[in-house]
Amino acid sequence: MKIYNKKTILLSLLVLLSLNVFAQKDKEQYELIFEDDFTKPYIDTNKWQVSSGVLKDATFLFEKAILKQENIVVKEGILNIISKRDTTLNQTFDTIKRDFFFSTGKIISKQMFPIGVKIEAKIKLPKAQGLWSAFWLYGQQDGSYNELDIFETNTNKKAITTNMYYDASGDYNKAISNFKKSYIKLFFMGYTWKYITSHFCVYTVVWDKDEIRFLIDGKEFRTVKAKNNKSSYPVSPMSVILNTAVLPHDYEKPKDDSLLPDRMQVDYIKVYQKK
Repeated sequence: MKIYNKKTILLSLLVLLSLNVFAQKDKEQYELIFEDDFTKPYIDTNKWQVSSGVLKDATFLFEKAILKQENIVVKEGILNIISKRDTTLNQTFDTIKRDFFFSTGKIISKQMFPIGVKIEAKIKLPKAQGLWSAFWLYGQQDGSYNELDIFETNTNKKAITTNMYYDASGDYNKAISNFKKSYIKLFFMGYTWKYITSHFCVYTVVWDKDEIRFLIDGKEFRTVKAKNNKSSYPVSPMSVILNTAVLPHDYEKPKDDSLLPDRMQVDYIKVYQKK
């Protein structure tokens, strides 16, 4: 049996008290401005745009999976973004024709959110080989390119990354990125690949004018300071996006269908704005 002295007990109480004070202060700073807990048996099209087809630009040649509305399924209070083997032939863009052998899904919030928000979603990730899921923000409302990846996952590498882009002219190819592989730190925090693909975790980003904080289940694992990252720091309003893609290179795409169809599952999403 461990015996704790008075100093240890006092220190523990102080830590718990400080955490409670921080949580209360954080709660007081924000108010809920957007929420979807997926209680309806269908996607709420007042809140979300459901994508279909492929983007009509260079990604037509880049994407391995075509987006289909039928792959967005809400069941028993859970949003399912389903990825599966699915043949769709002779998709045309300009004079180019493409065949697709996978389909998946993507939703984009119709509401855009300005800097000064906290965004969180409770998500369980897919595990099938070759998939690329993301919970991210994107916007070009004022002509600039803004992107903030709360997470991207690569099931082949069993990796989570966080990322941000910005370019004043709106050119993605010129946008400067601030990219970080976070799976090593998450692993040592107890969030192994096996855990995050078998449990729902709450992924949060706090996007402020001074810093961006990334958290999992309320535990911070990355902070980016605006003053040190001016060239890559997104500043304009962005929509929330939830999607899964198939990894772009032929050697990466799913070869073993035993885990397909697979799904990214979302229990809820909430957006808070600073008061």
